[in-house]
Amino acid sequence: MTVQVLAEKDLWVAGASALVAAAALALALSPGRSGEGVPTTPIAASVKHATGGVKVRLALTLGWTGASRWVEVHEGDAFFVPPGGEATLTFTDSTELALDERSLVVIERSRSGVGSVTLRQGSVWGRVGSGGLTLQTPAGEARLEAMTEARVEI
Repeated sequence: MTVQVLAEKDLWVAGASALVAAAALALALSPGRSGEGVPTTPIAASVKHATGGVKVRLALTLGWTGASRWVEVHEGDAFFVPPGGEATLTFTDSTELALDERSLVVIERSRSGVGSVTLRQGSVWGRVGSGGLTLQTPAGEARLEAMTEARVEI
């Protein structure tokens, strides 16, 4: 009888451990923000327009989820625009950045008040707001001055 009680206790501990591990994995893959187990990073922009299944990977998470209009964009968030899709981000300094299909961008930590975006693939077009913008690509980095327009394609 003692052996059976220990076996049931071990089974209960193993089950509880599995539940804790599943909860930790769900938090890591969750698209949540502060209050849901994911630290908040500063707000950099919002999604002005998104069509065609645009995906966002929130900062400090592993999973991708659908991007929708007016969603806040934080430093560290990444956007992927699939074939046939498009998206426009509006930054806090009024910079607007249009992402073409097949584009992948990461919103980086701002440098001394200047917004920073890394274009990993595809193309972007934008009007730079009052703060300026640093646009990084595999080929190099461009510092765009306030109130200018630019298009970059990889």
